[in-house]
Amino acid sequence: MKTFKGFKKDMTCRDFQYEVGKEYETEKAVACETGFHACEYPLDCFGYYSPNDSVYCEVEQDGEISRHSDDSKIASTKIKIGAKLSIAEIVKAAINFTVSRTKSESKSNKDYGASSATGYKGASSATGY
Repeated sequence: MKTFKGFKKDMTCRDFQYEVGKEYETEKAVACETGFHACEYPLDCFGYYSPNDSVYCEVEQDGEISRHSDDSKIASTKIKIGAKLSIAEIVKAAINFTVSRTKSESKSNKDYGASSATGYKGASSATGY
């Protein structure tokens, strides 16, 4: 699966040295404990590696997978390090990630839409029945 990984500027993560284009394998994957970690949602990488002193790569994860419950972080037993990405490329990947998970707009039933701005919170909808 395609994910995104942050590293220190020297391409290390938790004292493990990575190189672009290389593949790595380990015995076990447990999110936040062991295995190779990366994020499905590109901007989640910033929570682990700040943009001012980090580098980011697109990676491929495979093998045993373990998911983190707080965000899109994934641990795997196999990882292949792809190309380095700029901050702009990370942001573009985040936009593409979001767009790929949206549903296309449904047609509304114009006879039954509603709009209101009442009370403490307003709401607007065009949902039909």
